[in-house]
Amino acid sequence: MKPRRLQRPTISSMRPSLDAFAVISRQKMEIGICGSRSETLVESEAVWLIRELPSTLFVPFLSSMEELQVADKASPAPGEPKAPRELKGVQRVAMIVFGIFVRMWTRSLRFHFGADVQAFLDKPAEPVIMVLWHNRLLLGPELFRRYLPERKIAGLISASSDGAWLAAFFEQLGIKPIRGSRHGRGVQAFRELIKASRAGYDIGITPDGSRGPMYDMKAGAATLALRGGAPILLLSYNYTRAWRLKSWDRFYIPLPFSRINVRVDDVGYGKNLADGDAMQATVILKERLMAITEDDEYSEL
Repeated sequence: MKPRRLQRPTISSMRPSLDAFAVISRQKMEIGICGSRSETLVESEAVWLIRELPSTLFVPFLSSMEELQVADKASPAPGEPKAPRELKGVQRVAMIVFGIFVRMWTRSLRFHFGADVQAFLDKPAEPVIMVLWHNRLLLGPELFRRYLPERKIAGLISASSDGAWLAAFFEQLGIKPIRGSRHGRGVQAFRELIKASRAGYDIGITPDGSRGPMYDMKAGAATLALRGGAPILLLSYNYTRAWRLKSWDRFYIPLPFSRINVRVDDVGYGKNLADGDAMQATVILKERLMAITEDDEYSEL
């Protein structure tokens, strides 16, 4: 069955607390369905929000791995770094509402995994640098929330106004946002990531974000992994039934109550990877992450 296009509801029909979402979600996207072709999409505000917001929220996440590499080599700008933008008032209330909705959505999903994931869960607690592709970001912290709730997670998010939305959203999921980009607080943010890792936080990164191309491992991811001083964990959520956005990364939104096959590759310490060479480590990390990634639409898998 050909996926049908959902109509965006008018702003006047939505609750006032959701007005902020309508303002920031400018681009209309067409949804495709992977898995069962007999799925019927229910047109509602909830479906519209979960469809439109990821493209707006997740673009600022790890504003890109290239920026980490630039920040690692850069010198701090003179004077105090500009404070990152924050949400206020009704914007923050709206994000709290959306965060509750997403938590309810993700908790309906059924996780399945094998010996690779179980071995990681059984290991003594130790901070890791968690690497996953951008199109699986919606479930980024869910494995840890379910099975390792005592763990703390941090991630780099743009200091821009767009990044303020994602920072507020991730706070609802229990993730510590570290704000920065190449053009603002980049050096400080890079150092804060390293500091957070050494303070016991797991660091989450998307090596192909935020501009792509899809499944393209940026050298900045390897740079952080090599310098972070923590073991590298490659993580993939493989969806059996999901909507896919017509975005650069074909972003996944799993259907409620669907099955998620989880895979990990516990790489170990970055300093032992490719003798510390960032470019060679980039190639190795991409090959190993692709080995646990399933995507019927991607021909190189």
